[in-house]
Amino acid sequence: MSAHHDAKKATKKQILARNRHTQMINAQAETHELGRILEKEREEEIRESSMASARAAERQSSGQKTVWSEKMQMIRDKNTGRQRMAKERWNRFAGTEGGGGRGL
Repeated sequence: MSAHHDAKKATKKQILARNRHTQMINAQAETHELGRILEKEREEEIRESSMASARAAERQSSGQKTVWSEKMQMIRDKNTGRQRMAKERWNRFAGTEGGGGRGL
């Protein structure tokens, strides 16, 4: 075989080894990231369940019922970007034809 052919084979072998190494690193990083995401989801579920049970206990003790969810209560001021509590429940179809409510 020629020297050029041998050099080309060696270069290709180095490139394949480098690519294999990079793929292994990327696979490990991906596995690590998936583990972090799963752990974060577990923590959020635990936090949500503890908060939900605390809210339920608070509602039972105070005797108040929340008519609408907290997510519906939070609205964002489009000018400043701040969130605040709504003063009343908004109709999803307000201002649309046949939506009733606040439509003109």
